[in-house]
Amino acid sequence: MVGKVDATDIKFVQTNYLKVNPFVSNSPTPVDQVNGKTLEDILKELGVAL
Repeated sequence: MVGKVDATDIKFVQTNYLKVNPFVSNSPTPVDQVNGKTLEDILKELGVAL
């Protein structure tokens, strides 16, 4: 299935970024950078305002 990412999807990512599910044991530790890029960097590259 092919979909389209819209403002609702981006808002979901921004809201849940770096959150950890307290009900799951051994959940991975969130990281704020991947390959030297933060969420803000990626959104700027996409032309999406915060």
